[in-house]
Order: sequence, then structure tokens, then C-alpha cells
Amino acid sequence: MLAALQSDRKRWFHWFPVLMASGIGLYFSLDWQPELWWLGLPLPLILLYGLAGRTPLVKGGILALLLVVIGFDAALIRQALVAAPVLQKRLYTDITGTLLEISAGTGGRRLVIAPDRSRDGDASKPLPEKVRVTARQDISHLVPGQTIRATAVLLPPPLPTYPGAYDFQRDFYFKGIGAVGYLTRVPEVLADAGQGDQNHFGLSRLSAAARDRINDYVIRNAAPETAGFAMAIMTGDKGGLSKDDLEAMRRSGLAHLLAISGLHMGMVGGLIFFSLRLLGSLWPRLALNFPIKKAAALCALVGMAGYLFISGMSVSAVRAFIMVGLMFLAICFDRTALSLRNLTMAAILILAIRPESLLGASFQMSFSAVFALIVLYERFGHGIRVRAGIGSPLRGAALYLVGVLFTSLVASGATALFALYNFGQVSGAGVLSNLVAVPLMGLWIMPWTLLSLLALPFGDIPFFLEMAGLGIHAVLETAHFASGVPGAVLSLPLFPTGTLVTLVLGILWFVLWRGTVRWMALCAVPLAALFLLAEKPDILFAESGNLYLVRDRDGGFFVPTLRADRFERERWQIYYGQDRFTKIGTAATDGPFSCDRDGCVFTGFERTIAFPDTWMGIEQDCDRAHLVLSRQPVTGRCRSPALVIDRFDLWRGGTHAVYLQQDGRIRVESVNSVRGNRPWVPERFLDRAKGQPSG
Repeated sequence: MLAALQSDRKRWFHWFPVLMASGIGLYFSLDWQPELWWLGLPLPLILLYGLAGRTPLVKGGILALLLVVIGFDAALIRQALVAAPVLQKRLYTDITGTLLEISAGTGGRRLVIAPDRSRDGDASKPLPEKVRVTARQDISHLVPGQTIRATAVLLPPPLPTYPGAYDFQRDFYFKGIGAVGYLTRVPEVLADAGQGDQNHFGLSRLSAAARDRINDYVIRNAAPETAGFAMAIMTGDKGGLSKDDLEAMRRSGLAHLLAISGLHMGMVGGLIFFSLRLLGSLWPRLALNFPIKKAAALCALVGMAGYLFISGMSVSAVRAFIMVGLMFLAICFDRTALSLRNLTMAAILILAIRPESLLGASFQMSFSAVFALIVLYERFGHGIRVRAGIGSPLRGAALYLVGVLFTSLVASGATALFALYNFGQVSGAGVLSNLVAVPLMGLWIMPWTLLSLLALPFGDIPFFLEMAGLGIHAVLETAHFASGVPGAVLSLPLFPTGTLVTLVLGILWFVLWRGTVRWMALCAVPLAALFLLAEKPDILFAESGNLYLVRDRDGGFFVPTLRADRFERERWQIYYGQDRFTKIGTAATDGPFSCDRDGCVFTGFERTIAFPDTWMGIEQDCDRAHLVLSRQPVTGRCRSPALVIDRFDLWRGGTHAVYLQQDGRIRVESVNSVRGNRPWVPERFLDRAKGQPSG
């Protein structure tokens, strides 16, 4: 095996981002916060590497460990750079600050504000550096860059919906947002853009101002049913899409058309490149004496940079810009445009700059799709190009459609694992729906959209957006039709992170190596299956106390309400792979439940589990139940149950998960107990004296 690895040294470079990602994953999996002295760990490894002699495998092992440490330190540095206060509790306050961004949202417009913390808040507990609030009022007079005064209700960022779920507080922390909330009245403008606080002047604010102007332009000139789609592909703002359209795009496998990624960046760059090259070739003197191909590539690179600027520079957009940009730079230097090395370099850059992106579905799905396509392109691309250049235009068009079908099939298969891990479902109709939608995007929607952007400085010209709207309407119709086909979506329970990591490493091992050692990847399959044996909670008790879930031995899932905590309930359905839960009291019989006005009692698992709603119910259940889960505070007099979870436990630990094991033992986890002491966790969840989770 060592000889095989050494003989395949040219492929070692492709493992660099994988090793960096391992260090990043290690950092985020800790339940304690490393100190800054950990940044010195690469130094002894660099020294060892220099003293290791000329043995390739020894130096390779040290280098691998060094890359893991570099990934770990990249995450630690990034955390130190974005460190900012996080709101600790609900707050009703006046905010005076700089308006950084305006975007569409399902419940209104979303505003990101940088408060002037010298004016607002308590000096001992300052306001966060950025807050995101929802405005349901008319805010058409606001533009990014203004200094405004607003009155808002602020809340800490939302907690994970169950122990081990996606951490929204961590996500907001790395975006620099320490509080969310909503406005209670129309904001007052204190200073126009450029006249107020200049501390937040920069590319991000200029980008936000450009996106706001483009969104207003689209709203004024596009049809209401297509404006949301147009804003999504022009500025990356998906908040203008209706819930029905967004769900249809997801279920039909067309959601990738809404995220500015390699498809959009490639289309924009390709349109500019081929248009300029065609125009240049029409002038023989210019074509024969000037490298029009390289000039067109440079112009395409500039155009893509502008598109990246107005798109908000999301992870998928940055990755796409780096990848397609490297392709055009390769054209300028007469090198291979598409290669696995370019993708490796893009991954290294993004992981070094934004290590937290590793945990997001955008990074995972975009890189997996491009990785699979490049691997197959390197294997079959030359033959496809040769066949496409021979024969009639009709043959070329047929090969194009076959290429779209093949690309859709490969991309869908490559992203299926990550779709199941993050969302619990994968679209089975995506291959055929992409066969219709992708050509429409490339040949109709994107050209007209690009023309509308070029026409923006000349005032309102609705013609271009109306023409693009014809294609958008066809794509939305395709999405709704495909999403309604029986069996269009395959839903499965979410599987553990260990299964995902093991399978991904196995796939990479099989693809990146070329010798017989690649077949060792088959060992990943049984190892990944072992993680699937991990049990899921029998009871979930939401942080609010208004929602709980009980899973009985017959596979039934029971909840007390279908109205309260809707977001948490929907995430629980994805977690367990269920389309719906049974509401207690709506079945023909309540089965294992008995309820009255004081609460409900569940009898099962050889135990009595009580969910009291009143003080009277608490007093009764403390005498008869083995477990008491109450949304009301429970005094110390309730001593007979083996477990009591009350309002104070939920407040300190977040949502609780209870495992009722066959041997009679009870295991409890809370959201905070699995997260630990991290900077993005509010102080109320931590025992600062001990530095341990209070839950």
C-alpha cells in the first residue's frame, strides 16, 4: 500500500483541502473553545518536516498532519476575526446605526443594521455589532448606507431545533449578526448614505447598495410572479419567491438554479467570452493580428467579477468565480481550462478564508457536483468535443441535450448524499426537469437577464425583463409539474455525521487514487453502516415548552399541537423522515395517551411519562409518574420521578432529547450539552465559573 501511495505522488495535492477540512471539522466538533496559543502548533511540525530527511512517506505524513493543523488554525483565526457580542435575552430598544443591507423576506423586508453602540445599549452589555430585523412597514425610503433610528424587539439568534441539529447561532455568529428581531415602527432617516458613520464603508456596503438598486429595478419592471426568480439569479436574494414556488423548485431538483453558482457564473462568463470572440472574428484584420480569444477571456473575467460583486459574494458564488476565473486565466496562458487541480486550489482558498463554509450545504453540494463533473470530463471530455465538432448543427444540438441530461444525472447523483444529510430528501424528478430548465436558463433567461443589467443605467426598460420572464414562467411551470409527479421526492430520516464523513472519504479515496489501493475504499461502506445504528430520541421537548414529541414502540409519532413552534416541528419531521405527526386527541383513540385540562400522561416503555400544563397537574404527576416534563417551573418538592425537566431546564439547556433504553436507564441530552462552551453560545447556557455547559 505504501508503495502504491508513493507511486501516485502526483495525486497527493488533491488531498490538501480534504486534510484542511478535517482540521476545520475537528475545531467545530469540540465542546470547548481553544486558546490562541494553538496557533503556534504548525511551527514544531514545520521543524519536523525540515528534519525528516528525504523519506517521502515520512515527510508526507508530517505534511498531512500539518495541513490538518492549518485547517484547525484557520477556523480559530476566523473565529477571532469575527468575534463580537451576542445578545443574551429579549430586548425592546431604540437602535441608531448604519443600514448595511436590505433584502426580501417571507414576512417582510429584512434589514441588517450596524448599531452605534456608543449611543445604544448598556455599556456593560453592549449591543451586537450587527442585528438583523424584519420590517413589515413601508420602508421604500430606505437605502443601504443611511444612518437610521429604529425601534425594535431584539432576540438572541435561534437555537438548534434538537441536540446535534444545525446550529443557527453559530451561523449568525460567523456572519457577524448577534441578534435578530423585528421593527415596531417605521425607521427614521438621520443621515443619507455617505454622510453618516463611515466605519462601515466598504465593498460589502457598496455591494448591498447595488443589490438594493437592482432589486427595486426588478420589482418595478418585472411581472410579480417572475420578479422573485429574477432577483434570485441577479442578486442572490431568494426572499422574493413565494413559498409555493420555492418548495416546487426544491422538490423538482431545480433549486440549484436559484443559488448563484457555477452554472450562473459560467453562463455569464461564457456569454461575454463567446460574444466578444464572435464580434472580434468578424473583423479579419483584428482576428489575424490580435489575440482576441485571450482578450475575450479577460473581459469575461472582469464581467464575472462584477456579477460576483452584485450577488453578495456567497460561498457558492465565490467558489464558482474562482473555478471559472481559473478557467479563463488558463486560456490566457494556453493551459488546460478545466482540471481537478483548479478545483483543489478553489477549495483551499475558500477553506482558508471562510472555514465555516465547510458546514453549509452550499459548499458541500456545489463542490461535490463540480468534482464529479470534472472527474468525468477528464475521462470522456475529449471524445465528446470531437463528436460535437463533426456533422450537422442538428447533431450538435442533439449532443448538447444529451450533455445536459448527462450533466444533470451526474450532478444529481453527486449531491444526493449531501441533500439527504442536510434536508432528508432528494428529488427523483431532477434529471428530467433539468433537461428542460437548464437549456432555458442558458439560451434564453440568462442572456436577457444580462441585457437587463447592462440597460440598468439608462432607466426603466421593462422589455428585457419581460422577455426573461417568459423563460422564468416556463421554468416555474416545469418545477410545479415535476414536483407534483408521484414519487418525485424521496424522503429518508437524517443520518449521522459519521456516516456522511465516512462515505465521503471512501468516495474520495476511490476516485483520487489510481492504483489498486483505491479498492480499500470499500471498507468505508460497513464502517458507515455502523453509524446508522445510533439510536434517535424517544422524546423531544422544545425550548419553548409548548411542543413535545413522543415516539412509541409501534412507530407512531405524537405531538400535542400542530400550530405552536411550526419551524421546530417541521425540522423534527425531517429528522425522523416523517411527512406528518399525529396530534394527540385527533386519532380515533389516544392510544398510549390520556389527557385532561391539567395535561397529558403517556404510558409506554414500561414507564409513566407526564406532561403537565398546570400547577395542579404537576402536583398529581409528581406522585405517579416516572418522568415529568413540564413547561412550568417545578419546585424541589417533586422528588419521586426519576427525571424532571421543567421550564428552567429548557431555558438553560434548550431543547431536550430523552432516550428510554431497554435496560431501564434514561439518557438525556440538551442542545447546549452537546455544543459546550463556544463563543456563539449565549451566556445563560454556560456556567462561566466552571466553563462547562449548564444544561
